[in-house]
Amino acid sequence: MSIALIFLLCLKIASSPTNWQNIHSNLGFEKIIFNQDNIYAQNNGVLTEFNTILRKFNIPNIDNIDCNISDFEIINDDFWILCENGTLRNHSDNLVLNHLILDSAYHINFYNNSVFMLYEKNEVHGVIEISYSNDQLTYQDYYDGFASFGTTFSKSIVFQNKIYIQSNNGLYVGNLDQNLKNNSSWTKYFDSTSLLDVIVFNGQLFAICDDGIRIMDENYAFNANPDIQVPAIDFIDSFNYNDFELYILHGSGILKINQNHQFSSEYELSLSKASSILVKEDIIYLSHIDQGLWILNTNIQKCSPNTLLSSNIESLTFNDGILYGVSRKGAFSYDGSIFENFLSNNFDSSFYIVNTDCNNFNATQLDYVPGSKISSGLVAHNNTLFIPNSGILPDEDNKGGLILIDPVAKDLIDIISSDQLEGLDGIYYNDLSNGYLTINQVLKDDYNNIWIVNPYSETERKILKYFNTSDFTWNSITAQDNISYLPQEISFDQWGRIWIGFRNESTIDGNLYSSGGIKLVTLDGNWINIENLDSLPGDDRNVNVWSLDFGKFENKDILWMLTSNGVQGYSITGNRIDPVYPIDFFTNIPFQKGDKIRVDPSNNVWIITNHSGLRVIKNDLSFWPSQDGITAQNSDLKTDNLTDVAFDYENGRVFLSSEKGLSVFDVPFSNNPISERIRISPNPFILNEHSLLEIDNISYGTEVVVMTIDGRVLKKNQIPYNESKVTFTDLSNFDTGIYFIVVKNEHSKTNVAKLAIIK
Repeated sequence: MSIALIFLLCLKIASSPTNWQNIHSNLGFEKIIFNQDNIYAQNNGVLTEFNTILRKFNIPNIDNIDCNISDFEIINDDFWILCENGTLRNHSDNLVLNHLILDSAYHINFYNNSVFMLYEKNEVHGVIEISYSNDQLTYQDYYDGFASFGTTFSKSIVFQNKIYIQSNNGLYVGNLDQNLKNNSSWTKYFDSTSLLDVIVFNGQLFAICDDGIRIMDENYAFNANPDIQVPAIDFIDSFNYNDFELYILHGSGILKINQNHQFSSEYELSLSKASSILVKEDIIYLSHIDQGLWILNTNIQKCSPNTLLSSNIESLTFNDGILYGVSRKGAFSYDGSIFENFLSNNFDSSFYIVNTDCNNFNATQLDYVPGSKISSGLVAHNNTLFIPNSGILPDEDNKGGLILIDPVAKDLIDIISSDQLEGLDGIYYNDLSNGYLTINQVLKDDYNNIWIVNPYSETERKILKYFNTSDFTWNSITAQDNISYLPQEISFDQWGRIWIGFRNESTIDGNLYSSGGIKLVTLDGNWINIENLDSLPGDDRNVNVWSLDFGKFENKDILWMLTSNGVQGYSITGNRIDPVYPIDFFTNIPFQKGDKIRVDPSNNVWIITNHSGLRVIKNDLSFWPSQDGITAQNSDLKTDNLTDVAFDYENGRVFLSSEKGLSVFDVPFSNNPISERIRISPNPFILNEHSLLEIDNISYGTEVVVMTIDGRVLKKNQIPYNESKVTFTDLSNFDTGIYFIVVKNEHSKTNVAKLAIIK
């Protein structure tokens, strides 16, 4: 049997994204635990490690963490991981319990050989008991219904064979010697919401309340009045330091209580953004929302990793090997290894930007105030970032609708405000004419003009502005009528004409303000009537068109639209539009403002939603990887609340932004389809042991040649569109030997890999 027949056996399309990476801001830790010389910190469902000797941050080497982490513990160097979906893992013994069906799980506590897990299901909170041994985790039972409806739990501890569950309306106590399924086995303390925390200290149970600290007596009761009077505090966290001292972290400092129940105040300073505390060898460690870890040892040292300024990212662009993004807290650049952050004047932020031996957070403070609405359409051009800054009242010099930043010099170049942009002027709200600015999109055309989509332009109706980057002049396009105030996005056809999607909306008084649908205008401001508007999704010429983008098919423009009635592509003939498919796509998805449609270089259509994840329509109008798309339920996405997408055309990578950071994965398209390394697995291929051979890391449009070592070509094969992997079966008749796998593309170099086959 000829080796050339391999290519006739089993071509297989890449069924899902590969090489996932999720990146989030690693500044604010929700929980910190000491283990040996390391601090392990939980943030955004991920663990981070800080070595207190080397003073370096790392990703801990823990296998099989494939979920959003909601809680973790370290018992005798043994990592226990709780996932939001209820999966529980013991990593040292490689134990897993993953069959629970819950809405969420969020806290674990250990007692003898049991794990107690707090959970929520159908808006009811309860506790699950799990037993563990060296070889298995076993579900025992669940306990709920003992708390009134609407009660939420936050913490559990076990003390003297009783389980104590802290809630938003008191402390529930269950005796482990009784049947906890019976509601009568539970007692509640503290009817009010005054309970802040419960903790075991020096062999006693302490209840930290808003009026002081109560200590449980030998009759398992609390006094009506506090046993330890402390100042009124804004409680954050507590920590038992070896039963020697109890530390209480609060918004204005730290209280320390000794074994004689005497308290003292430590570090009286603003700690309102601290989130947790631990102590080792009299050194205090705090986690801070914006500043990583604080180390308090006579002075304060602030340690942060190199990371994003915020996980809540609103817009992305990829340019010349650099990923750029923007959030309310500022902008960032990322070259694949280092983040540079550019901070806005966000009153809610308190980043630490002084470089020290353990502060690796790279940031520059810039003097602009962020807007209150989501940003869309970030543009990078000629060492300038054009950042939309929507939802801003231009009443000060550092407030505007477009921010220009030099990411190399790390300077603020300019703030574009009401001198070029328009805002509210008494039409949508007849009593409001303060010039409030809204920016729906920033986009670059083929001539390097920077376009700004400027709704609510009520002064002169200049709904589109554009900046000529060659002569540094501003120009505008005026709406053709007084019912076109809400342009959402624009896109350019091959003749440079501008297609505009509009929202359908009336004024507060009920007058038509924006008619919806799409409109067409030339660069010199001539408006063109569009034929066949009744073919818009839902057969509604006035539908909300939230987003649009152009692709191509056989060198013809295809205008893709995302509307409130679904998605459709349209071929363009002059000024006429015609649907490319008889049925609108995804009419079951409730598309809304903020959802986007983007076309990649291979003319795949990417549909990004802030509620339903991602959908992809290939250029043959089939779905990738399926009609269900890519969601948090069927992939490594952290959330379905996506905000934007950017493409790395050279390396076949996609970046998705969301409220939980960045998701990066490989896809089978690329401007540079030749990979640096062809992946062959297994290699060598042993005929009596292996049944499948995979050749991976191959992009579409690539020719694969199989040849002998003396150069004899056995077979040529062109990898079809959207395929990246070739799978071969039934190789039993091949001879032992070395073969060449040659991968080449007319636009790039040729790569060669060796395949060994052994009988």
